[in-house]
Amino acid sequence: MLYYYLAVSLIIVCFWLVLFWQDSTVEKDRLVSWLVLLMALLMAFIFWPIIVPLSAWELIRKVIRKETW
Repeated sequence: MLYYYLAVSLIIVCFWLVLFWQDSTVEKDRLVSWLVLLMALLMAFIFWPIIVPLSAWELIRKVIRKETW
């Protein structure tokens, strides 16, 4: 179970780092940019077991709601 948690956490961290690095609007030489990224990564590392299922549930609800209209 711990390996699964660490693997998903690592995937999320890598994904966010790639997004951060590819974003041309972010100044990568500013300390504030890196601090915000670090805080976001720490929160994702800790809270992903809660956030990911809630996000998936919300997306599924939107799809179901759109199909029923």
